[in-house]
Amino acid sequence: MEKEDFKRIALIAADAASSKKAEDVKVLDLCGKSVIAEYIVMSVIESGPQLEAVMQETEDRLKKEDMAILNRDGMQSKKWRVQDYGGVIVHSFDREAAEFYDLDHVYEEAVLIDWEAELKAMKEAEKNAKKAEKEAKTKKTAAKKKDAVKTVKKTSSAGKAAKTSAAKTAKKAAAKKTVRKSAKKAE
Repeated sequence: MEKEDFKRIALIAADAASSKKAEDVKVLDLCGKSVIAEYIVMSVIESGPQLEAVMQETEDRLKKEDMAILNRDGMQSKKWRVQDYGGVIVHSFDREAAEFYDLDHVYEEAVLIDWEAELKAMKEAEKNAKKAEKEAKTKKTAAKKKDAVKTVKKTSSAGKAAKTSAAKTAKKAAAKKTVRKSAKKAE
């Protein structure tokens, strides 16, 4: 996977946590600073049920992106959980666990990303790409219709020419027949 793919996963995971009312949602860019992951996503929760909801929402959204979770930890804990997506590690913990693990200090050299702005830009770019794709399809369809109309006109013209030619041939044959009948009567 490319760095941009991992970034996309991190942004989606951050948005999933935020959608379940997690607080202090952060995305840290670790590219080149860690062998563990390219990005870390962290969020603070208030309760065990909220922790469960954040983790489930993250997993559901990333599954829609064809991203399978590689590993989980803390499944019995009501205070902290982690999900491993290869280049992206997602942490959710309560305030006490957040202070205890102090990942902000552990990853102090990482670059904090404005994930909301990045997510907005990513969605806008995807929207523009879909629009461009749709316009390209429309242009292809219009070109195909134009070609089809030309073909129909050519076929129609050829059909008219064939009808005209057939009519002339029929008239000539009728005239010859009339001439023959007249010649036979004259004899």
